[in-house]
Amino acid sequence: IDRLSMQLLNAQNHREAMEQERMAFYSDISHELRTPVTVILGSLETLQDKKINDEAKIQEYYGQMIAEANYMRNMVNDLLDFSKLQNKEYHLETELLNLSDILSDVVHGMRRIADQKSVTIDYRNPNPLIEFSGNYEKLRQMFLIVMDNAVKFSPGHSIVTVHAETFEELTLIRICDQGPGIEPGEIPHIFDRFYRSNSKQNPSGTGIGLAIAKQIADRHHIHIHVKSQPDNGTCFEFIIQGKSHIFHSP
Repeated sequence: IDRLSMQLLNAQNHREAMEQERMAFYSDISHELRTPVTVILGSLETLQDKKINDEAKIQEYYGQMIAEANYMRNMVNDLLDFSKLQNKEYHLETELLNLSDILSDVVHGMRRIADQKSVTIDYRNPNPLIEFSGNYEKLRQMFLIVMDNAVKFSPGHSIVTVHAETFEELTLIRICDQGPGIEPGEIPHIFDRFYRSNSKQNPSGTGIGLAIAKQIADRHHIHIHVKSQPDNGTCFEFIIQGKSHIFHSP
């Protein structure tokens, strides 16, 4: 009877915790959507009432509404990804992959965006074959989120480094920038859902990207360590352990 009572109590506590998490999730979504919806409605009402006749100003209103609509679309897509990854019943298809191919793919895709900011990507990976069991698209998404942030927060004419090293029992992948860095008090929260810094470099961020990256890493048993100092850049380290997964090329 005591054991049954304890199990029932644990189940009740779990249900209450899940309910609190669900309510917090809905509250976060409502808070995040309130501003773009208000901006779009306000702009539409202004245009409908013909309070503005200047064509340039009208186009400015349209541009602002498009930006807010894109923000909401990105948020919905990110929320769908995040919800799937949080669901323990969601099955992630895995296969034997080459992490070097994924890194090369991500770096290649980011070079155009980096070039627009005059940011150089320094990619170094002496091992052409780093075998790992995982999901190609999700792992690519994880690295892309972090690298996109690195370029986004980098000043012009700076360098983003992407270095991979393989050791006897682990692979270490570092993505580092020369941006403004992260305040020490913010580092424990950067993987939280909807958490965003006050930086002007990321006005359109949904605050879900790094939370998704963390979920993908956890699903693949990858540890992410963040090193950063204000005004001295940020470095994300992906620590991939397991001798059975890592094979050095001949």
